[in-house]
Amino acid sequence: MIKNIFVFLLLLLSNVYAEVTAPTIIPGTDELRKEFVNKIDLSNASELDQKTYALIKMIQVYDIPESERDAVLKEYGTIKSQIKMIKDDPEIQAAFGALTSYLSSFFNDNYSKILLYSRKGMRLMDSAVKQNPEHMGARMQRGIAQASMPKFLNRADKAVEDLTMVLNHTKDIQDKSFIAMIQFYLAMAYVKNEDEDKAGKIYQSLSSSDMKPWSEKSKSALSEL
Repeated sequence: MIKNIFVFLLLLLSNVYAEVTAPTIIPGTDELRKEFVNKIDLSNASELDQKTYALIKMIQVYDIPESERDAVLKEYGTIKSQIKMIKDDPEIQAAFGALTSYLSSFFNDNYSKILLYSRKGMRLMDSAVKQNPEHMGARMQRGIAQASMPKFLNRADKAVEDLTMVLNHTKDIQDKSFIAMIQFYLAMAYVKNEDEDKAGKIYQSLSSSDMKPWSEKSKSALSEL
């Protein structure tokens, strides 16, 4: 699910309020992203291209099978080294924080590791949003990551805050798929925040739409409420 954080950044481009910082535009398909990575010369790349490259590399980590923990950790270390020059950018920091939190899912047999990666990732995301509260890329990445976290980490409130803000600042966007994605994760956050009425209304609305995959995901989630 977290992969969608990056894929749908492409959809948030121009119809945002003037005071809001839009996310970095990245290629919208696996093929285009692979082409970008293969062609870029990082030694001569602009800061924007470095950011795009870093975001793509983080997407690709989510594609590594869950059974290959060592490969995930190796790629995580490589990305950490690659983003040293741009690590203070709020969008990159939030994305890397989301990825750091994701690592906790590979340590179900080690509670201390779960807490280590979860807390470290949350600190990075919180710092990114604090640095630039109006950056919708940072807000969106933190919001979706938090909505996807286990309930016991108590991040549902912040997820609701972030995703509601993203919706409010992007309500003029015409792409319904983007809006559906944010609404789905907002509903997920509501469930973990024990507000099933609000979650149910969103799931019901999405279930009756033609916004795949969010309509199908919502039908499944609605059946579990």
